[in-house]
Amino acid sequence: MLRGKDETLNTRSWDVEYLKGLERKNHVKIKTVHAPIDFELSPQEYLPKTCSFVKEIGADFLIMHLPGDKEKYSEYIRWFDYFKGTIDKQEIVILIENLVKNHPHSGPETFNQFPNFCFDVSHSLQDHLDLIAVIEKMQNIRQFHLSYFDGQNDHLKLTLNKELFKQIISLAPNAYRCLELKPHAFLSSDDKEAIIRELKQELEFVKNL
Repeated sequence: MLRGKDETLNTRSWDVEYLKGLERKNHVKIKTVHAPIDFELSPQEYLPKTCSFVKEIGADFLIMHLPGDKEKYSEYIRWFDYFKGTIDKQEIVILIENLVKNHPHSGPETFNQFPNFCFDVSHSLQDHLDLIAVIEKMQNIRQFHLSYFDGQNDHLKLTLNKELFKQIISLAPNAYRCLELKPHAFLSSDDKEAIIRELKQELEFVKNL
């Protein structure tokens, strides 16, 4: 995730050489970049810079949240349309991601307004949406952010509710899958080896969905 200009991780999150070094070291490829969640920034300020970064890092997807404020929401949509030609030329796929509960732009009516969507399962569970009914109405899901919400904590392990995730993936089997877990998802947050074992189990489950 790219950080806003005032956040402490800002420097490294925008450092292309540092990130490419992590790719080489860990034999992974960065497929998705998450735009800064800072609705005080105008899209005119950060969207061109962010798209250039995505192209330079070689990612396929750029994920954006939309603000709840009606005026800012309209501004984002306006600038999104304005930059669409540039974005298409750079072959960047922008995915709009659903936010957490009480967001005014929630539900399939809003989600289907965009050509490409990132469906965050944990966010939708917090929003008390009927996940299966919502996903069945959507044809634009290009990526899933996968984690569980148990009613109290978010971004938990998928294996806490295997059947739910099997059903979700079956409705959009070609969507890219991104596992999003927070440290509290692991039983032994101070045991590195235990975390690695649990993470491998989660990754194996995602691969086999």
